[in-house]
Amino acid sequence: MPATLDHCGFVVSDLEMAVDFCTRILGAQELRRGSISDPNGKSMNDIFGVSPEAAAAFVFLSFGAAEVELLEWNDPQRNNDVPGNSDLAARHLALRVSGFDQIVGVIREMPGFVVRSLSPRGFHYVKTPFGLELQLYPEDEARR
Repeated sequence: MPATLDHCGFVVSDLEMAVDFCTRILGAQELRRGSISDPNGKSMNDIFGVSPEAAAAFVFLSFGAAEVELLEWNDPQRNNDVPGNSDLAARHLALRVSGFDQIVGVIREMPGFVVRSLSPRGFHYVKTPFGLELQLYPEDEARR
């Protein structure tokens, strides 16, 4: 039986900023939120491979039929370096957006966001201040 995608998760540096941006600017819908920790045990390491005292807050968002989980970890062993696009384990969230030119224009004016040059395939990569790299496509752009 083939696997099916349940959701994608991305660690961000500021969960509330990321959720606000995704819902207010990109039109995502917040589905649920919560937190995880184990102050009395070691299950954080056993389950997630993080330090036993680590804790996280999370929010699940809906982008159409796709679910995305954003997490903000509090872990004394956390690496705070954001991987570059060519680094091992680098990641990005690719989205098709309606009102592409308008949304890109709004994002260009937002502090801490960097909209990179338009690619020959018609998308922009966007660096966010909360550490998530976005790839934005026009909604009506045909796949190439």
